[in-house]
Amino acid sequence: MKLSMWMIANRLMSLDLDLETNISENAPAVLKSARRAYATNCVHVYQAGDSVVCDGEGDSIRFRNGTEAEVFEVIQGVFDYYEDWLDSVTEAARAREYPLLIQRAWQAFRNPLVLMDGDNKVLGITRRYGPEELDAEWEYLCRFGYSSLNSLQNMRRDPSGGDLQSPGIRPYRFTEVPQIKFSGLTCNLYSREIFCGNLVLLSKERPLNTGDRQLLQRLAGILEPVLGQESQERQERFLANSNVLYHLISGEPCEEEKLERQLRYRQWKRDGAYQLALLELSSQEEERRRLSFMNMLARSLPSHAVLYREPYVILLSNREFAGEAGFRRIQNAITAANPVRVGFSLPCRGLEGVPYLFSQAEAALRFGRLYHPDRAVFRLAEYAVPYMLTEISREERLQACCPAVRRLWEEQQEKGSKLFQTLKCYLDRECSVARTAEALFAHRNTVAYRIRKIQEQMPEDLQDPETRAYIGLSIRVLELTERLKEKNHKEAET
Repeated sequence: MKLSMWMIANRLMSLDLDLETNISENAPAVLKSARRAYATNCVHVYQAGDSVVCDGEGDSIRFRNGTEAEVFEVIQGVFDYYEDWLDSVTEAARAREYPLLIQRAWQAFRNPLVLMDGDNKVLGITRRYGPEELDAEWEYLCRFGYSSLNSLQNMRRDPSGGDLQSPGIRPYRFTEVPQIKFSGLTCNLYSREIFCGNLVLLSKERPLNTGDRQLLQRLAGILEPVLGQESQERQERFLANSNVLYHLISGEPCEEEKLERQLRYRQWKRDGAYQLALLELSSQEEERRRLSFMNMLARSLPSHAVLYREPYVILLSNREFAGEAGFRRIQNAITAANPVRVGFSLPCRGLEGVPYLFSQAEAALRFGRLYHPDRAVFRLAEYAVPYMLTEISREERLQACCPAVRRLWEEQQEKGSKLFQTLKCYLDRECSVARTAEALFAHRNTVAYRIRKIQEQMPEDLQDPETRAYIGLSIRVLELTERLKEKNHKEAET
């Protein structure tokens, strides 16, 4: 194992020796062993007056006590120590004994460490420090084994923390996160471009230096292939076994406690707006990169749920995609750089509509390929009429109605609003305000005012013939639904 003079100095300082160091900030890890005569990439140990000097390619450590022979043995012992240390942590990593690995890692760093997987679950943490010895986040990690949600959210908002998902080592310093008081170094672990874990080294016992960074990099190199393999195995198990969001999308019964936990974690509301997108990877090469693709989406769109149901990657959002600039940028990037087709469901209000979104997005892809095979992005709103005319259930047809028209219909049912009937009459009379006013026995200005209010609430263009056909069909479906409901109610009473 090649060392730098910083790594050697860190080990010597833990032995409480009387030393004087003169080491450049960027001293490289190129030293192979100790020698009593000069050799390239070796530590040259020699007597200099009353002191013994250890010179490593221009950087030096001076021993004020001891003979040349004694210091040579100490320095060579440092090389032997790191070799044994490397073997011991490698053995623990391969056995996936992460608590043992962190325990052995502490012997070299002599500062608190924590290792987490890609889901912010603690795999190993330095147990030499009790829950109350560092800060509130350390206490939470020790007690619960996961990063706290509040800390994660605050870390994402704190500009001093930088890009939390960037590969490699960077400073760990958060000035606006009250739960975190100690700084240090953090290293995001990646395997085959997939984020698989995180190492954090805190500065408690002594300030961190270049040697700590170099040693952390070495430890990361040992962990990345092991955690990458474990992450892939975990992801495959996750994809093979349904979780609460799969149950929700499929319309299957959900465990209420798990659903509530998922909603709290994602900060979603039961009555919020939901929309679903299906991404269809259209080549075998992209399918092989599916896990990496999904992790890229998860990192880029942290507010979305990224799932998989063959042959689709599923994005479930608690907001309408059309109103989210961040998603539009990602959509443009992935469709430009990858052979991917995207199908969008309609937006719905509340969790009750989520089970219908998958079939809507799938229909958008199906009809999109039929009508516009040269496109990559398809929205159900554009193909809603043929979808509603296929063999689907009454509830699916109701859920496929134009969302803006459904809102007007619901306002009529709940508040007695006249906008729904005005819209129906307006379309039936070929968008003539005068003829609509005559049919409704209302003043022309009243009708014109209502039409303006309707158009303010509707993103759809009423002058477009296909849009008018979709809105007209939605109106008929909603009216039929209401009449069937009244008929069933009367039959139940008799």
